Amino acid sequence: MEQVQPTWYTAVPTMHQAILARMPEKGMAKHNLRLIRSSSSHLHTGTWGQLEDKFGCPTLNSYGMTEGAHQIASNPIPPQIRIQGTVGKPTGPEVGILDNEGAVLPTGMNGEVALRGESITSGYLSPEGVNQAAYTADGWLRTGDEGVFNEAG
Repeated sequence: MEQVQPTWYTAVPTMHQAILARMPEKGMAKHNLRLIRSSSSHLHTGTWGQLEDKFGCPTLNSYGMTEGAHQIASNPIPPQIRIQGTVGKPTGPEVGILDNEGAVLPTGMNGEVALRGESITSGYLSPEGVNQAAYTADGWLRTGDEGVFNEAG
């Protein structure tokens, strides 16, 4: 941190936990971090809180996938409201929550996360049938992930 003086870093939750385990009890005395980003897996709210306590800067949880974009959704930077345990709001591609038949569900209903937009891959180079299973007739890419939109979006 002293040598490179980064203003932010990104890591998966396991790496964040390893960093926290090796930190001095009072946290980093001197650093230039303005934010920390977590991605690739669910960030436990306890780890989120520890990161913010030890580094004294906001932690943003994000969501992405290779077929879509590195970042599809992210918690906003304060003073905007961040909700622990969520991946925040969409940051580019259209995000929808689908039922088993591929219909978009309303806010508050749990279903499969789906994506569409210019940054979403148009298909796979794989055996026949894979694209038909992965894409809906109206262009949604089914991610296989489960999600829900809350009232905050």
